[in-house]
Amino acid sequence: MNHPQIEQVIVSTDSQEIAQVALEWGAQVPFIRPAELATDTAPELEAWQHAIRFCQTQPQWHSFSTFISLPATAPLRSEDDVTRCLELFGQSNFDLVVTGSIASRSPWFNMVKKKDDGAIELVLPSQHTRRQDTPQVFDLTTVAYVSSPQYILNSQNVMQGRIGLVEIPRERAIDIDEPLDFEIAECLLARRMCEQDTR
Repeated sequence: MNHPQIEQVIVSTDSQEIAQVALEWGAQVPFIRPAELATDTAPELEAWQHAIRFCQTQPQWHSFSTFISLPATAPLRSEDDVTRCLELFGQSNFDLVVTGSIASRSPWFNMVKKKDDGAIELVLPSQHTRRQDTPQVFDLTTVAYVSSPQYILNSQNVMQGRIGLVEIPRERAIDIDEPLDFEIAECLLARRMCEQDTR
């Protein structure tokens, strides 16, 4: 993504094929991600920390002040989404800025969990009789994460700091985690391209 506020794009991957594509599109791939940080169970935080530590050893990058992660699993993000995240981080005292979309379910009203005896109960018991009366909640998305290198390196759980949120429309917040998500993303992208062609 070409963005006026992003000076350098670095791709962290364990795949030589992905690395080659990234290079062809103008990104830098100065390292190959260690295999242990590229599994389905590896915490993303550790991959961020690895990338930051590497960059801090390079003379041209050692003093960068803002870290932004744009996971490939959110392909429908817009430049404006990224701009708003960078602006909120720059204008606030948040340790981390994340993105989210308004959730269609509420843990106080229509989200349940199973008990040991097999019965279910509300995730958060409440006296509310209408979902509209419960606090508004958001589904976190992977559109963008903005923080400082120092906060990422010193964290064991990035969500324990002071966190800011940028609201993203659901049509741009799709997070590809399984084949169905990919199909939905393809449909939404095709619709977006069709709308652009008709303008």
